[in-house]
Amino acid sequence: LSFIYSALHREGKAVEHAEAALLSLLTRRKESLPKSILAEAIGFTTPIAYPKTVRLGNGEPVPVTKSDDICFAIQMSPNRMEMLMMVAKQWAGPIFAVVHVSAEDLRKGVDPGRFQDNFFSLLHQTHPNRKSIHLEFYSTPEEWSWYPVNNLRNLALTGCAKLSTWAMTVDVDFVPSSGAHAAMLAHAKELLSSPPPEDGRDSGRRALVVPAFEALDEVVTDRRRLQGLLGDKTKLADLYMSEPNWRWRVSKHTSAQLWPFDLKRSPTGHRASQSETFFKSDKRYSVKYRWGWEPYLLLRAPFPEYDESFVQYGMNKVEYTYELAAARFEFIVIPDAWLIHAHVDPEKKKGTSKPKPFQVGWSCWAPFAERVYDTYGGYRGATPCWAAKYVYPDVENLYADKCITNPSNGKLKRLSRRRKGT
Repeated sequence: LSFIYSALHREGKAVEHAEAALLSLLTRRKESLPKSILAEAIGFTTPIAYPKTVRLGNGEPVPVTKSDDICFAIQMSPNRMEMLMMVAKQWAGPIFAVVHVSAEDLRKGVDPGRFQDNFFSLLHQTHPNRKSIHLEFYSTPEEWSWYPVNNLRNLALTGCAKLSTWAMTVDVDFVPSSGAHAAMLAHAKELLSSPPPEDGRDSGRRALVVPAFEALDEVVTDRRRLQGLLGDKTKLADLYMSEPNWRWRVSKHTSAQLWPFDLKRSPTGHRASQSETFFKSDKRYSVKYRWGWEPYLLLRAPFPEYDESFVQYGMNKVEYTYELAAARFEFIVIPDAWLIHAHVDPEKKKGTSKPKPFQVGWSCWAPFAERVYDTYGGYRGATPCWAAKYVYPDVENLYADKCITNPSNGKLKRLSRRRKGT
């Protein structure tokens, strides 16, 4: 296949005509070709499934909205009110936040009604006209032991689908750049103007990538400095590009003050977004999917849902991009909007934070990958060699071949927002 594509390039044929020319050539020579090559070529013409989309509680599709806006879909716990406040002040569009209230939160006296009153009271002191922020509160059934992160994301996406045409699932710790709403809306109206095709071939399925960064604690805790980074891409680049040796800037050994989010723990998480290109470009650019990528994606309804077998920590965003890649989505990075991780973990600062149980998420990867393989015409992303050497032995020792998830016979319970005693 590589040889044929190279030949097409040498002959000056446009890339978009390569598949048709390739199929024509293979059809004429199919008797002499290995079956694996022929199958891959024929696969270009077969319909690719569209991912399962978020639904209402009764299983019905979410009604089509007429609001041409972008909604932030957020899942969070009650202790992140300050972060939600920062996002609400920076983001001009709708926000649909699903707040998970654990049994421990209830024992501590967390009350949804009081939370909501306090939040809007504080927000309207500085932003009295800020509207279109929706909060819903959910608790987990007793038989659920693990934080249902993807269930909560799907609830937030369902809420966004009722409000706007486009949505982006954002973790509450990430603050958007100044002007991100206007910039993202312009790109969405141009590139995501029509609903993605749910049948037939995969052309037209697009996801817009908003790069995400993290910085030294002393940078993000200095609110004036943080605001400068949110408002000026050149200031962002100055911190990112501060090392003369570019190899160190894009590795987990960097001593720069700002880098792609989670680079030091998971180098593959945002590498495919090509931050180096982002800082040098004022135009959109397409990128190819790479295994382990977990970018923040702007999508048009109907919104693909997250796989709810992934709970707690690990792989719960990686699986989402993996499935979109299997469904042949095109990924396009936009140059004029970005996110900064603005939360500083006090436990990490004290040096008392506990390691996160990444094995939980990994325990469900194999059955998930098999489902994707069966659904999307034999798609299989290449799992890195280090996973087999370092990850799977741990997972097998802890859980054997069991996918660690919450029981399927329970569901999240929506809590009343009425204050106790009123």
